[in-house]
Amino acid sequence: ALDKIQNGNYGYCEICGDKIDKERLEEAPYTRYCIDCQEKIEFDKRISKIKYEIYDEEIYFQMLLHALEGEDIEDGGYRIFVSGEQPEERVELEEEEEEDRERKEEKARRKFVEGKEFLFKGSYDKAIECFTQAIKLDPYDAYFYGWRGLAYYGKGEYDKAIEDFTQAGGAPSYYWRGLAYLRKGLYNKAIQDFTRAIDLNPTKDKFYQQRGLAYLGKGLYEKAIEDFSKAIELYPHNPEYYRSRGIAYELMGLYDKAQEDFKKAMEL
Repeated sequence: ALDKIQNGNYGYCEICGDKIDKERLEEAPYTRYCIDCQEKIEFDKRISKIKYEIYDEEIYFQMLLHALEGEDIEDGGYRIFVSGEQPEERVELEEEEEEDRERKEEKARRKFVEGKEFLFKGSYDKAIECFTQAIKLDPYDAYFYGWRGLAYYGKGEYDKAIEDFTQAGGAPSYYWRGLAYLRKGLYNKAIQDFTRAIDLNPTKDKFYQQRGLAYLGKGLYEKAIEDFSKAIELYPHNPEYYRSRGIAYELMGLYDKAQEDFKKAMEL
């Protein structure tokens, strides 16, 4: 402040150059910004915090994988991705060719299982290699594409993940492709995919939460709150849902409601 007084720059905002209000200077003589620019700085900090804590954590991806592993058991082994169409059209085969195909499918399944083990360990390159071999052995199985998409997603190669999720099809693939779009900041596409996933399975709380994050990224806070509230209605025991809604309330300036949700998240 003393240097600025000597240079004749004291009392002017370092960002916009406008004169800072006298009352603000009396209250905080060391301030460097006008009230509008200070609020923008605080807003940008909150957005950065959202992107770091919600979108960019490897821990979050591993948590999703762990949940998926549980669903995998429920769904009978490995057929998580449900595709209405196979990547390629099958043709009628002779008996020997049919036996050869069955042997290849068995090898493909073994490669798939091996790839899953690598995936859950975080060895994404090895997982991709195994899933790719499985696809070469049995290019008709859409599920292999979906799981390779997960490995690409884990690596941060979202464009390749999107390609594989598109091949796999089904509600889980729309969900994961939506996550990939979300990571790329393509909020409209993310919202479209999460909406498709919800249409196919409207009881999945995490589908609503992720669509809420996409709305949050677009600045559509009321829609985000609606989705976070729906996720809480479906599963009220996840602290992340309250925390996400609390962030939306905070960004809207509804600080009392935000604090209530943050408090509830800590209790859970």
